[in-house]
Amino acid sequence: MTAGDLVIMNRSASHSLTPLSDNCLLLNICIRRELFRRLLRPVLRVKSPLKTFFSDKSGDGLHLFYPLLSDRKCQVMLSSILQIYSANRFRETPELEHLFIRFFTVLGNSEEYSVKGPDETSFGILNALREDCLSSLADIAAKLKTPEADIIDLVHTDYGRSAFDVLSEERIKHAAEMLADRKMSLYIVAGKCGYQNVWDFAARQRVLAGSVRKL
Repeated sequence: MTAGDLVIMNRSASHSLTPLSDNCLLLNICIRRELFRRLLRPVLRVKSPLKTFFSDKSGDGLHLFYPLLSDRKCQVMLSSILQIYSANRFRETPELEHLFIRFFTVLGNSEEYSVKGPDETSFGILNALREDCLSSLADIAAKLKTPEADIIDLVHTDYGRSAFDVLSEERIKHAAEMLADRKMSLYIVAGKCGYQNVWDFAARQRVLAGSVRKL
């Protein structure tokens, strides 16, 4: 797992929590069965991967993986859940229950998920995409000596996201850092971030800014 990732596990899933660095924070959230049923009641009315997972009586589906780092709405809700829970001395409250219902509803509507989750191979590919995001996917594939199509399939299957979206988001992060230097023009930054059309680059910036304002 990487920063922002969420895994929902059933009771048969064996697991261990291992931090990737000294400043890594891992949270293991356990919810009482009675509360869990109340939280999921609205979610289970609608067909979704979340409903399929919780309706599975075989125990074969051990976990459901959500890459939430780029999902600002979920990140804000998770932060609010932790703040309210700690502020109320770790007791359940109606506000906390309402937030959990909203959170599970958003997860149920999400199309970015995986029933597998990253392994060492896909984790290495994700790191390569993030660290070398200013290169094209074809160039990254050549460096990894892995077919471009295999990278696309692996990231989608294991991580639940598009490899191109991962690259695009990392490029925007680099763009924000470069734009802080007023000597760098928008045209130069767009070119360094792999955008041939500066208007496409500017539009992408506005979309991300709009997403932040909605929160």
